[in-house]
Amino acid sequence: FIQQTPLIQGLVNIPVQLDVICFCWESLPQDGSRITITRLYQLMSRKLWCKDALRLKKGRRGQVLTENQIKNLSKKEIDRLMSTELRHLGHLAFKGLRNNHQIEFDESSLLECFEDLADTDSTNDNNPFPSEVLDMVNEMSFLHSTNAGLDTSKKPSQQTWSFLHLTFQEYFAATWIASKMTAAGDD
Repeated sequence: FIQQTPLIQGLVNIPVQLDVICFCWESLPQDGSRITITRLYQLMSRKLWCKDALRLKKGRRGQVLTENQIKNLSKKEIDRLMSTELRHLGHLAFKGLRNNHQIEFDESSLLECFEDLADTDSTNDNNPFPSEVLDMVNEMSFLHSTNAGLDTSKKPSQQTWSFLHLTFQEYFAATWIASKMTAAGDD
């Protein structure tokens, strides 16, 4: 499969991409000719969002969903369940790329970005409070703390976060732009 799929061949040379591809291997269509880079990132994202939904104890109607329930959700249902995180991650990715290709975010830049989003989206009740932002970020598979676990003397305010790989930041920035264009088309 890998030898017959040039797209996958290129990605497995990047360790973090190889790890994500292995993690979502069962979700990949075995007919490599049908895979586009967008489709591949959608599949990888869906698998990681399922993992995140479990860690974030996501639920519906006051009930926390089980691993099996989350696994059986459709792409649309996952997107709806993780809409707050998806919106915030897309906004962060876009803002970072627009800001001289910023790839590392400290606590103040995360909070500023998310507060900026809350200000422009004040009708949405799902925006996390500033105190919830770091908890949310620390449970997301797509961001990692460059200091996590390495230096226990560092306070959370001294940590920085970045996307797993620049390509994930670009993917989420693109989803952010697409969502804004779709919303503008609806008006």
